Amino acid sequence: MPIQCVAVFNATSIKGEAVIKGLLADTRKQYMISACICTDGTQDDSKQAQELEALDPEHITIHYVNLDDLHSCVRALTGAEGAFVVTDFYPTHRQLTHDSERGDQEERHARVVVDACAASGSVKHEQSISA
Repeated sequence: MPIQCVAVFNATSIKGEAVIKGLLADTRKQYMISACICTDGTQDDSKQAQELEALDPEHITIHYVNLDDLHSCVRALTGAEGAFVVTDFYPTHRQLTHDSERGDQEERHARVVVDACAASGSVKHEQSISA
């Protein structure tokens, strides 16, 4: 059975974790999962990342990414054939005062990941969803 690599952005979110658990439970295919922990360097998700990796250490690799940095996203997508992108309208690590700022940030982050998927040269399928 061929192994497919899928990157899951915002992997510690409720939706991201559900996608990872679903991929691990899929008996039709075997997946390597690039679990992308979104950070701007001000938050520490190491405990959540460890818990996520503990679900299946042989199939989950943790990558810390900054959604404002194209290169960190491209690195996390290396070898990935698919990407599941969860964007966050209500980021917990940044105080944005207006919904328009939140929407602008969410759109910017989505564009960075879409650009990273194209730049990776390996991603064939991408699915985005807002948290």
